[in-house]
Amino acid sequence: IIILKYRDILDEIRLRKEEDSKLSDGDIWELFFNSISVTSNVYGISFNGEVKNFSTRLSKNKGDTVFKLFGEKGNTIGEFKGFINFNTELTESTLNIPEADLKDLGSDLLKGGEGVLFQSLSTNGYHLAINGSIHLKNMKLDIDKVIESMKIEDEVIKEIIAPLLRELNTGEIYYSYDTDTRILTIKTNIVEVFDDILNGENSSLKTKIREKIKDDFLKKVAG
Repeated sequence: IIILKYRDILDEIRLRKEEDSKLSDGDIWELFFNSISVTSNVYGISFNGEVKNFSTRLSKNKGDTVFKLFGEKGNTIGEFKGFINFNTELTESTLNIPEADLKDLGSDLLKGGEGVLFQSLSTNGYHLAINGSIHLKNMKLDIDKVIESMKIEDEVIKEIIAPLLRELNTGEIYYSYDTDTRILTIKTNIVEVFDDILNGENSSLKTKIREKIKDDFLKKVAG
């Protein structure tokens, strides 16, 4: 899907540039903007800023068209910046959210927590590459909604999963994608975090299981 959208956009730009290049200056109006105010929405956060040095005639845009946007929502702040070169078809952009309140990110699965999000994107007309990372801490999930999204029907499994999710409050996710391999790679330590919740020396789940076994035993003895 990503590569198809990228190629569609690129084909449209190339077509418009070609059509525009055939026109003389007297055949069409040209508007050149030193700065244009723009808005973009990323992760449910509204980013506002400006695009610099842009002509309505794409064939006239020989240099870099630079953009820089700042976003703020609740306790979350971020920056989205980069450039597009319509002549060389080079594009570079970075999204940096150093302070994110997880409940501001527009997901009903998150009730709170803190995060640091970073993503870079680059293109050269034939190749697109995306790299990103997400660091989470003090995360608080909406347990009921997460379990519902997992479509778990068995009540016993729900009882096992719920306390695990309740203690899952930290994690790191790294991802990358490029149009050459068309492979989305995701690396995360969440499996290790789960393992520590399950098997760590201070595993509260182990404690709860032991307490339940003890309570069940005492009930049987008392009965």
